[in-house]
Amino acid sequence: GQICISTLKFNTADVICHYQAQCRALRSQLANVLREKINQQGKVGLWGIGADFYNLINENTDLNKHISQGDIVLFDYILKDKEIQSQRILCSSNIPTFNYNVFMSPMLAETRIKMRAISRDWHNVIDCYFKENE
Repeated sequence: GQICISTLKFNTADVICHYQAQCRALRSQLANVLREKINQQGKVGLWGIGADFYNLINENTDLNKHISQGDIVLFDYILKDKEIQSQRILCSSNIPTFNYNVFMSPMLAETRIKMRAISRDWHNVIDCYFKENE
């Protein structure tokens, strides 16, 4: 008999949509953790101001208020001293002396692996996207 291979075809758009939905879900989890830490500790840090950060605040618009109020403190090496929501972005070298948890915002594993290497002696950095197989 013949084997039908048409079932093996997949729609590229569906794959991309599924991937984007997964990314949105992960950013939503990060947003929930940030809100939780603000409620528990009053402040939280976010490290890495790039595309994933902008997606995070566009999908979870209440975070903008937390940034403008200073509840979410932003860190980025390249964008240090620039402003978002009238708050100055701090250099990532300030993270070790920040007395609160700091979460990585990039999703790309390669970027986070570099950030983990930089911050391996910093007690307060959390990579909530980390999977053991990275």
